[in-house]
Amino acid sequence: MWDKLSATFVRGLKKPGNFGDGGGLVLQSTANKAGGVTKSWLFRYQINKRQRYMGLGSSRTVSLAEARLRANEARSLLARGGLFGVDLVPDLPVWKEYRNKVRFRGLRRGGKSRITLVESVRQDRTKKLTLFDQEYIEQRGRERKSRRFSLVFRTLTVPQMTRRLENAGFRIKAVLGDYSGQPWDPRADVWLILAEKC
Repeated sequence: MWDKLSATFVRGLKKPGNFGDGGGLVLQSTANKAGGVTKSWLFRYQINKRQRYMGLGSSRTVSLAEARLRANEARSLLARGGLFGVDLVPDLPVWKEYRNKVRFRGLRRGGKSRITLVESVRQDRTKKLTLFDQEYIEQRGRERKSRRFSLVFRTLTVPQMTRRLENAGFRIKAVLGDYSGQPWDPRADVWLILAEKC
């Protein structure tokens, strides 16, 4: 089932295209602005006769062997009886916007650098998005480096998400309001859906 790609091929690939390994695993290579290629692993599958793709990670951080394992896990999850959880960002009205809140402070391995993660949360209610703006600060002596990035979540209500899962051939096993198994409530900080492939 697996044998079409090799680690040497993946490392040396310089042209754009989609390259299948078998079993639904695909290496997607796209041209980038620097004149090279960016390579990502995808898992190709079908739900209700529609072809879909699931991202499995960049080939820089995910080896061919690891991509094969992840594709195997995805395949078993999508098989009849496969159980998985969806952890949703709670609905927009629940989230309070805040700016520049320190979420983490600590020492980097080796103890020579202090790291701080500063977060701001904002909402775009018209697009139903919750945006987490992150600043990762590393301080080593007088040298200070800062990196900024954003995490964007499209907010769906629990009923919207459960309908989507049911339409995709999943049966909802439970809707939880925390990681200990408590029932869901719209005011809960955690919205967790457990679904099983029918």
